[in-house]
Amino acid sequence: SDVYKRQVSTQSTGIYVEAVVSTFINFYWAANTSNIDPSLGTYRLRVHLSKALASTDFNYRVVNTWKPTDATPLPYGPTDLNLHLFHSAGALDINNPTLTSQGFAIGKAVADSKQSGGPATMDISPNGGVLVAVWNSKPPRSSVIAPSQNGRYLVDSGSYVVFYGKTSNAATGKQLGQVVMDEIFFTQPAMKSNHTVDLWYVSNFTPSQPGVDQPAIVGQSKFKTSTINGAKDMFFDCEAYSYCNNFKVPYSDNGRRSEV
Repeated sequence: SDVYKRQVSTQSTGIYVEAVVSTFINFYWAANTSNIDPSLGTYRLRVHLSKALASTDFNYRVVNTWKPTDATPLPYGPTDLNLHLFHSAGALDINNPTLTSQGFAIGKAVADSKQSGGPATMDISPNGGVLVAVWNSKPPRSSVIAPSQNGRYLVDSGSYVVFYGKTSNAATGKQLGQVVMDEIFFTQPAMKSNHTVDLWYVSNFTPSQPGVDQPAIVGQSKFKTSTINGAKDMFFDCEAYSYCNNFKVPYSDNGRRSEV
């Protein structure tokens, strides 16, 4: 994925963004500026684009990104998050970078070779009617190895997940939709100050006719708090399949260098 940044005045009540880059899938975004934090002054949108999908690529690409830029005032800022896809055949994420079903490859991690920063990009080709549960997590990080994450919280990340994919009228892919975390705060404003939640159940994704029609993307609007053990491993229930009812996200900073 590539990065596109756009700044626009907050004077209008509605803004529309279109990002068109050669060899990439067009990106579209709409925002109501009356919902924007006035302390930011301008509306900043950080966009991670997807390259056009080749015939050899899987049908769908899921990109996890965030709205703030590096210069965004506190408490907003890029936050290290993990993207997790739970298919009936298994999990797809940074620690499970490939996915097979009945001996065939159906998914792979495309970007994000470490548990930090992002954007995390996962490609997957589920069969029709197969549910893929999409989650975001903010696992523990070392304050020495990742000092930028000190005082960063999931609710301040501005995270959103974009779905790209092939259809009958877009053989190289198009934007199928997105799920925006900040929209949860319109109906649950108290969650904005909740610094204990470290999990976001993003959506349920289910194709009908893979590579042909529009898949169902159903936002879940759910925050949860994981269980962290003494080794700083994270555990949570993916709520979609029994194999991931106590899913483990290993602590990423073990052995990288001293945390003293």
